Amino acid sequence: METSTAHPWFETLRGLGVTLPGHRRVLLVDDEADNLDVLRLLLDEEYEIHVATNGHEALATLERVGEFGVIISDQRMRGMTGVALLTEFSRRAPDTVRMILTAYSDVEPIVAAVNEGSVYRFFLKPWNPHEMRAAVADGLWLYQSRAALERLVDLQGERKKALSETVERLRRTEAELVASERMTTMGRLTSGITHNIRNSLTVMMNLLEMVQQQPTETSVLWAAQKAFRKLGALINLVGDINSLARGELHKVVRLPVEVGPFVEQLLRLFRLEPQGHSRPVQVTIAAGARVLAMDPTKVRQATMALLRNAAQASPEGAGIELGITADAPTNTAIFEVRDNGGGMDASTVTRAAQPFFSAFEPRGLGLGLEIARVVAEGHGGRLELLSAPGSGTIARLHLTAIDPLADNP
Repeated sequence: METSTAHPWFETLRGLGVTLPGHRRVLLVDDEADNLDVLRLLLDEEYEIHVATNGHEALATLERVGEFGVIISDQRMRGMTGVALLTEFSRRAPDTVRMILTAYSDVEPIVAAVNEGSVYRFFLKPWNPHEMRAAVADGLWLYQSRAALERLVDLQGERKKALSETVERLRRTEAELVASERMTTMGRLTSGITHNIRNSLTVMMNLLEMVQQQPTETSVLWAAQKAFRKLGALINLVGDINSLARGELHKVVRLPVEVGPFVEQLLRLFRLEPQGHSRPVQVTIAAGARVLAMDPTKVRQATMALLRNAAQASPEGAGIELGITADAPTNTAIFEVRDNGGGMDASTVTRAAQPFFSAFEPRGLGLGLEIARVVAEGHGGRLELLSAPGSGTIARLHLTAIDPLADNP
């Protein structure tokens, strides 16, 4: 029978540092020796079989041997029913796939246990050997998939930490690198992380699809979905870093852009990110700023960077303000993002306005501000910061030549 190690993306998992559980342990529990012998003969050629004659012995076996991929228990046993055993197993070894054998007269409590999550699957006696083999194979693969998914959740945090450490290393080399060397180094250091994150996204999507098709613990799915959102946000951030490193943010292609739909799409993307998932954003668009001549992709990157910084600076649940205005006589527009954080002192504001590496502060604002500054300069404008301790921070993205009817360069 094909094992999990033959799955098409198993090698990808291993390349990401995710190893599936090496054991193929199955625990059989029944107080009738003949029934145990039949099940053992059916399964022992493919799996590492352990047996117990009652619930207490099964729990002792769990403590002695370690976690099992699958447990199959009879319902009617002396001392402890199968449902009671599997309910306790769900507490002690929640990843073990739990199955139960029952007579037709015992179906009602079994169905209740399935609905409550204590039992993954039940079989009515007499059971079919082919169905039993298939169910155990599916159960073991589900067990391995859960383990891989949980490991990928952990890896996501490690990838994020690696990216933070990469940026911090770049900050420490400020005095030694000229601007062009900084950009080249950044692109080289982030390229490997980008590759790993993209692989994580692909594998996690496959695992999510598989696990969501099977009954599983809500906490595992919730954690995986949250990690998936974080990975998506992280790869967007790395994409912005790579664009900055390659000098692409300076290259502006102006198009007439309807600001209302542009902002709606921007906020949809922001809400997909962990920091923006539940963050209220109050938007104001002035009448004169309904249509602007700008590069929508670059301005999105810049505004998204400012929103990320604002979310990071603001307390949990505090709102952010986004205002867009335009001045026809000067043919300029301002994208203003205001946070509700603790603000910055004058010296910090001055350093934050300087090119790239001087902008780095412990809160990690420098990268986002640099992206916004480069995009503003590409539009013939500038980035302005207004802040004071205790009053929050206002970041203004000034863009010039924004009239779509004018003969803009």
